[in-house]
Amino acid sequence: MLSLVTFAVQGIRKVISYDPRGMTWDQYNKLMEELFASNQLGHVAEENWRTWVDGINGIGYFVQSGSPDHRPYETWQDWAMAMAGIMSISPNAGSTY
Repeated sequence: MLSLVTFAVQGIRKVISYDPRGMTWDQYNKLMEELFASNQLGHVAEENWRTWVDGINGIGYFVQSGSPDHRPYETWQDWAMAMAGIMSISPNAGSTY
């Protein structure tokens, strides 16, 4: 089941991320790629998930939102669960949701 975690924060910001439970890497990666299309995250093979995380962690609002480093996590699912609910996205950030 697809779950998009969204919360209003002070009426001007939203917290957005996908709940990865029940998803394959390809599903999760594609959804994140679409959600943040303006950042051109791209689609990578599952074995390259750490490199992909390093890439997104260098993008402005991912940094500002405290996107977790991949190193403490053994799987992309563990990392994605840590990511769910911490992304602060401004409505004017260029993301579609």
